[in-house]
Amino acid sequence: KIPAIIMVTAYAQEELVKEAKEINLNGFIVKPATLSTLFDTIIKVLKPGLTTQSIEVKSELSTLMGSILLAEDNKINQQVAEELLKSFGLKVTIVDNGLEAINTLFQQASNKQYFDLVLMDIQMPKMDGIQATQKIRSNQDFKDLPIIAMTAHAMTEDKAKSLATGMNEHITKPIDPEELYKVLSQWLNQPKLANTSKIIIDNNNDITLLPDYSEFLDVLWGLKRVGGNRSLFSKLLKDFYTDHQHDIEQLEKSIHTKQLKTSKLIIHTLKGVAGNIGARQLQQQAINLERAISSDQDYTEELKLFILQFNKLMAELKKYKQSQVSDTAVAELSNTEFTKQVRMLYKLLTEGDSHALEVLNIIQENLSVLSDDKSQALKLAIEDYEFDQAIDILKQICKPIKVTLP
Repeated sequence: KIPAIIMVTAYAQEELVKEAKEINLNGFIVKPATLSTLFDTIIKVLKPGLTTQSIEVKSELSTLMGSILLAEDNKINQQVAEELLKSFGLKVTIVDNGLEAINTLFQQASNKQYFDLVLMDIQMPKMDGIQATQKIRSNQDFKDLPIIAMTAHAMTEDKAKSLATGMNEHITKPIDPEELYKVLSQWLNQPKLANTSKIIIDNNNDITLLPDYSEFLDVLWGLKRVGGNRSLFSKLLKDFYTDHQHDIEQLEKSIHTKQLKTSKLIIHTLKGVAGNIGARQLQQQAINLERAISSDQDYTEELKLFILQFNKLMAELKKYKQSQVSDTAVAELSNTEFTKQVRMLYKLLTEGDSHALEVLNIIQENLSVLSDDKSQALKLAIEDYEFDQAIDILKQICKPIKVTLP
């Protein structure tokens, strides 16, 4: 019997992955390899039926057309919704609260430009989704504009409240891609074209490393929420740790000062975001705690379990984030290879392709030698989808070393 062969390399180029498959290599590991990555790859090769991440994420959907206004205050939820909407073929404009949604709608209308549909979060600062919808419906220009509620509340009365306000439909967070697509197809009311183009989400060649066999994360569940985009999912996990690491301190303070409205908002936000990243145990504990507080019963035990689950998840995400920092330290590239990767990065940036982050990871250490500050700024710009800004920074880095860009 021929033994399984796994390639270990510092170069994670798409061409190399393709060549490895063509010669029937069984696995592929990017150096430096962590123990968990090595273990995961060996299990996939020797016992493919045991791995929970061997399922290919692929879907085929008819392309939708239209311009969507997304009103959502949480950065992680914004990124999840944006990824799905763009994968459906839709244009997306994002605002952080109900007041911004109203101003954007009215400003666009004054220029004779109109959105085809609004996705409206319910709980937002400055002005919530209910108040914003009431204001929008008071203007006859928007009486027929489809407004879809998005909320982590799944109760029947919550849906009834949304519809009574003037919203047309109600979607529960974490967003299910198939449900979102179905609702959008209905309310965008587009004619069925005979030769409709197809969207295929196929991320089989994306080798971004994710937590292996996590006790606190359902990775496949989280990947489904972002259409199988491993790079984006990896970013969301790190964003969750960065953005929410102090939430328990804020929650305990609000409970101690009897600011239950603030407490409920923190729990509600964590419930929705936890679902989007696959932290289903934390999501369930948030539901239990929210229910206990709302029913005026003693919630001491539920709070204790919620905090315990939160801290366990954050400890795992901290380790994952730290491992990602070390895993980007790649072998020194030759001048020819470095130039090739820089030009590939530039091309992806001009195309607005989020896979630019994967290429940046390969040359990050080399760029840091040239300018550590600019290298970090470049990474932040790409992570925030500020591609024009990223192009300018890359040009600044390349100018002293005379690397010409297309």
